[in-house]
Amino acid sequence: MGKMGALFVSDTHLRKGKDENYKKFMEFLSLVIRGQLPGGIEGGITDVFFLGDIFDFWFARRLQVYAEFRPVLERMAELQEKGIRIHLFEGNHDFFLKDYFEEWTNIFIYEDWGELVLDGYRFIMAHGDLIDHENRRYLFLRKILRTRAFYLFQRSLPLAWVWFLAGFSSDLGKEKRQLGEERLVEKMREFARKCFARGYEVAVFGHCHLPRIYVENYEGRPRVFVVLGDWLNYFTFLYYRNGILSLRDITGKNIGTGHLG
Repeated sequence: MGKMGALFVSDTHLRKGKDENYKKFMEFLSLVIRGQLPGGIEGGITDVFFLGDIFDFWFARRLQVYAEFRPVLERMAELQEKGIRIHLFEGNHDFFLKDYFEEWTNIFIYEDWGELVLDGYRFIMAHGDLIDHENRRYLFLRKILRTRAFYLFQRSLPLAWVWFLAGFSSDLGKEKRQLGEERLVEKMREFARKCFARGYEVAVFGHCHLPRIYVENYEGRPRVFVVLGDWLNYFTFLYYRNGILSLRDITGKNIGTGHLG
């Protein structure tokens, strides 16, 4: 990809249009469509990366989707009409995305990891739920939920049942991590260092809801590790342009900056 301006967002956990996080996210996307960002920044956005758990749950059959999600899908279509490329990563709340998005939209879908070169810099990114290898129970459940058998089972149920069960399980199963949030950040930071040793210059993850950005020196060159935060408490996003990564919230406040040049 050539020179670009990119946005990275994760863990919006959209569910109902009346929810505060949903309304704020819709306002944010409207700004991006107009070529702006919070704080009066001129966006110049070419790509948007949604790094998982954008939807609090996801089930769809062909063109049938949960009605509450239609407004945000329409906003995504407006982004595309402006020539903005959308990259959508599966999270631990939203998976089986390919059925709908690859068949009916031009959105790029990533089931696990994404490895891209932006302005000559190597990025690795993911939702991040695969990083904590100590949480074996979760990893086992994740594997089952993504099997062909479960996929076929959920498709055999009436959609109304599936949406009810998905919402119910989401209420019961809100992230009960084996590690605390700060310790999960450290797990991710250790993993990011391994990525830097493999030649990546930027590592961006979601999943852990704390917004964090760290700059580290590796072999005399800067490397940047980012945890994107969420849209339940922090309302944060990462903005990239010209080798600079800026982690901000929707008021325009700069939480931290990483320079690659």
